[in-house]
Amino acid sequence: MIEAGRDTDAYALFQKIIARWPRNADALVNYGMLAHRLGHDEEAVDNWQRAVDVDPGQANAQLYLAQVLDQQGQLQAAARHYRMYLEIIAARHEKNPSNAGPLLAALIKVADADAAIHHESDASKGYNAAASFAEKAREKTMESLALIHLADLQEKQDDIHGAAQSYQRALRLDATLSDARSAASDWFNYAQFLRKQLQPERYVFACLLHAENILQSSPGEELTVISQARKESEARLGQEARIVRRKLDETVAESLTLQFSALAATK
Repeated sequence: MIEAGRDTDAYALFQKIIARWPRNADALVNYGMLAHRLGHDEEAVDNWQRAVDVDPGQANAQLYLAQVLDQQGQLQAAARHYRMYLEIIAARHEKNPSNAGPLLAALIKVADADAAIHHESDASKGYNAAASFAEKAREKTMESLALIHLADLQEKQDDIHGAAQSYQRALRLDATLSDARSAASDWFNYAQFLRKQLQPERYVFACLLHAENILQSSPGEELTVISQARKESEARLGQEARIVRRKLDETVAESLTLQFSALAATK
């Protein structure tokens, strides 16, 4: 029925299966998936919770619960299930699973939760582990995401040198990908970082203009925010903005070579 696209019929059949075998963990997981697909999220969460109560080793149920709770803003509750998912994968010795995406996402989400409750050391270890594993798995998108989250944490810890390196590594990875929105967001955040560190305005402007150019074919709220920031930077820069526009690629490339000592410079 599922393969034929008859989700509603399959959902009704699973209701009968669960009524007869209420402790069938696999059926509970699948029933939850169908409920989620049909928009019955509360029922989906209930069935996935029942599945892990019956069998805590149900990796998919732990992951699905974590994802839904995360979407609902229940960060710490989600993190508990992400951790369980990671423990199950580790216990199975799945160091190189065929689909590394969920594992990497879980690592980053757990690190986010640690950062939110100011467990900075654990968060840093989590982000670094995610970036390292993503690099080995050739998951460049997830590697970039882990580095951006790490950069944000490092900046909050006043590790400016480390934050700059993490931003720069992520942006170099972004250049090899086709995710325009993520790349533009990363360049925008890097520009804000450089401005807070009193970098020369030409670099801030170049990063914002580059981000704006990336999103030109994808209008929306993100582009509006970036364009406004670019206009403000251009006004601060004055006549020099024309020079930066002519040498945009060169200036953007220079921004990725800035070192810790340069970050103390004034405009």
